[in-house]
Amino acid sequence: MKMERSTLWVLQTLLVLLSPVGSAPCPRPCSCPQPAELHCTFRSLLTVPAAVPKHVKRINLGSVDVSSAGLFNCPHRLCCFRFNSIHEISDTSLSGLGKLELLMVHGNNIHSLPDGEINRHTLQGLWSVARLHLDHNQIELIHPDAFQGLTSLLVITNV
Repeated sequence: MKMERSTLWVLQTLLVLLSPVGSAPCPRPCSCPQPAELHCTFRSLLTVPAAVPKHVKRINLGSVDVSSAGLFNCPHRLCCFRFNSIHEISDTSLSGLGKLELLMVHGNNIHSLPDGEINRHTLQGLWSVARLHLDHNQIELIHPDAFQGLTSLLVITNV
């Protein structure tokens, strides 16, 4: 019995020492498999969790039924909003996402865009984005100037 208590004490001490300092708890009903990751996939959410910990760098909200354009308030490096109910992107929906490296909004039925197209203002502010997944939406036109200033962009999908 004494050996079990000492083993338990060592494990508890290790947990305290290895947990991130000052980290906020993972918002319910999501999971945080890694300290910098938030997974809310298939959780039947209607909005983005309000209290996303600041140390989170990757957020996955795939297939959660989010439809709000305000969901793009994602100041992280990777934001996945694939297969939701997003129908529109305004000229300001993506502003302020300068640290974003990967944006996945494929499979959303996006059809409402400013002037009916992705124009040079729609993607403005995505200075760090390297991969942009827009495929499997209802996007009919992408203006030739839409990607001006996106010097980090390596991959774009729009099928």
